Amino acid sequence: MHELLDFLLKYILPEQTYEIVILEDGMNSVIKILTAQSNVAKIIGKNGRMIKALKTFIKTASHNNNVSYDLQIEETE
Repeated sequence: MHELLDFLLKYILPEQTYEIVILEDGMNSVIKILTAQSNVAKIIGKNGRMIKALKTFIKTASHNNNVSYDLQIEETE
């Protein structure tokens, strides 16, 4: 899942200005994107369309793994 999200974020953010952290807890996992405050709006997109698309990609890719993923964005300093 890390590779898929990294591949998609390369086209949204200009440089490697983010970090992906996956916290696993059995059948539930949380994927956190750690990035600067200036990049949060780019990831969310207009009217939240970009983050919805990313969540759809992750949900579809995780369908065969039987693991539920939750995507979160956190600001770093």
